[in-house]
Amino acid sequence: RHGPFVALHCASTQADALEAELFGTDAGTGRDGARAGRLAQALGGTLFLHEVGELPATAQRRLLNVLQQGQFTPPGQGAPLPLDLAIVCASGQPLSERVAQGLFAEELYHRLNGLSVRLPALRERQDLPVLVQRALQRCGAGRPPEVAEPTMLLLRQHRWPGNLRQLFGLLNTARLML
Repeated sequence: RHGPFVALHCASTQADALEAELFGTDAGTGRDGARAGRLAQALGGTLFLHEVGELPATAQRRLLNVLQQGQFTPPGQGAPLPLDLAIVCASGQPLSERVAQGLFAEELYHRLNGLSVRLPALRERQDLPVLVQRALQRCGAGRPPEVAEPTMLLLRQHRWPGNLRQLFGLLNTARLML
């Protein structure tokens, strides 16, 4: 818990660059010379793979191999390093569905699937008033304004396809217009 926290957003990184981001580059292949990958950067800490279901098949195979062996060799280095880190993953689509569609390696799914936490969509949550107050506190100085009950009713009825980001953006805009 005192180690580094290193994140990699798998969906926003180009497929051909994902392996380099995850495993690193040596002086002969990287534009900027040798660069440690996220695995090496996270040693002793936590690697967070956001949208892990978007990993290309080649990166999935390499990651599975690293997890099975419990070690990896960064590019340009001869000696393998022990895999001393926690891996936390998030996905907007259930990985089991990606496996069923043939888009995610089943073995990797089982390796990563330890403790699963499903966060309900904003429209399914019962604590919307609390979230609204916290959002208003985050985006403004001082005491947040009260939200009238008719407004809260409208907020509860909205589908929120953008989830919390959409709610926070809407509330920040409304706060600026007050």
